[in-house]
Amino acid sequence: MNPFGGLKKFVRKAPPPNIERCELCNVALAPIHPQLLELETRRIACSCGACAMLFDSPEVKRFKRIPRDIRYLTDFQLTDVQWSELHVPINLAFFLDN
Repeated sequence: MNPFGGLKKFVRKAPPPNIERCELCNVALAPIHPQLLELETRRIACSCGACAMLFDSPEVKRFKRIPRDIRYLTDFQLTDVQWSELHVPINLAFFLDN
C-alpha cells in the first residue's frame, strides 16, 4: 500500500510548455488575450478575459488593463540601430505616460 496513492487524484498534469497561461489564474490563453500592467512594478502580465475584467474599474489599484487600441506615431522615427538598441524582440513596444 502506497501512502501517497490517494493523493494521485489531486495531482494535475503539467501543461504543455507551448501554451501561454494567465498569470493570475493559470487558465490557458488564446493567441490574442488581454494584458495587464502591474502598477507598482511596471511589469506586464498576460491574463484571461475574466481576470482582465476584474481590473476594468478605476477603484482597483494593483493592475491596470492595457487597452488594445493601436496608435501610430506619425512623426516618430528611429534608425534601425536605435531600434535594435531597445532590445524589443517583436518590433512592438508599450509606452506608459507616468
